Amino acid sequence: MTKLQSLSSEIARLKAFNLDQLNALMLEVMEQARHDDVCMRVLAKLLAVESTKGNQNQPGTLQTTFGEAMQKVHSNTVPQSVEMVDFDPIAAAEETAARERAAKAAGIPMEITVQEEPR
Repeated sequence: MTKLQSLSSEIARLKAFNLDQLNALMLEVMEQARHDDVCMRVLAKLLAVESTKGNQNQPGTLQTTFGEAMQKVHSNTVPQSVEMVDFDPIAAAEETAARERAAKAAGIPMEITVQEEPR
């Protein structure tokens, strides 16, 4: 009888899961991961390094190069030779719209307020 009650409580817990909400959150995480991957690949090309290797020997030089690369990215002067082959803007827009619809249907707010912590 105890096992049946335990099983019943587990089933009740599983019923409480909102799969649409979980799906919307998972889509958001996957989109952010794709965005991060594209940014890291562009940055690796700008820095002329392999994206999977670090440079522990010259951290000062790496910081200077990183700063220069970030200035190029922010000033929109990224060389034309840097391509984002994996990026499909239409698919990205469709995924964003689908994520927003799913979040709205699940009652998940798309805006996240971030409070700055005092230093």
